[in-house]
Amino acid sequence: MLIRFTISLILCSAGSLVRSGISSCRDVKSGFDGVYLLDPVLASIPSFPATVIHRRFNGNVNFNRSWSEFKNGFGDLQGELWLGLEKMHQITRVGSHELLVLTKLRDGTTRTARFDRFAVGSEFNLYQLLIGRFVAGNLYSDFSKHNKTTFATFDKGGVGQYCAPMIGGGWWYSNCYYENWNLPFESNAWKMYEREARMLIRPL
Repeated sequence: MLIRFTISLILCSAGSLVRSGISSCRDVKSGFDGVYLLDPVLASIPSFPATVIHRRFNGNVNFNRSWSEFKNGFGDLQGELWLGLEKMHQITRVGSHELLVLTKLRDGTTRTARFDRFAVGSEFNLYQLLIGRFVAGNLYSDFSKHNKTTFATFDKGGVGQYCAPMIGGGWWYSNCYYENWNLPFESNAWKMYEREARMLIRPL
């Protein structure tokens, strides 16, 4: 089955910048993070290099945005980024995918967490999150507790809609949150602990 959706650029976790179109991050062989021209018809999102769906590191992009913006995506493919809920849904609705979270702490230490399942439901289902078990890494994370939660922003969402205006960012809220990398950059979580976070997905 072919997936068709309107995305012409994709951020891959390895490789070098290329001028010609690629079908997926699989075509990226080696090198460094880069932005690639992407063929709009994708059969799948393949194994490593992984696809970056979220990145924050300097606070230059506001993550307290509307439902429409979180749906379609925002940010800079060479800077802070939210790929978009609809794109995440289209990517993960075919086959099984896992999630890798990378964070860098204030002291420069890198932490990772890998989850054995990641999928995002349709907009009709409020982009419900399906997240699996924590299976590897040195980052203690409660993200699995967000399993089956729906996305919420200040202007739309499920049971967590009241959390978004109070906390200041769209997210899959569970009891407001256990783990949230979309918090305002001026929050204590960013000021005291983390200075960078990335979310990457790849098929199993």
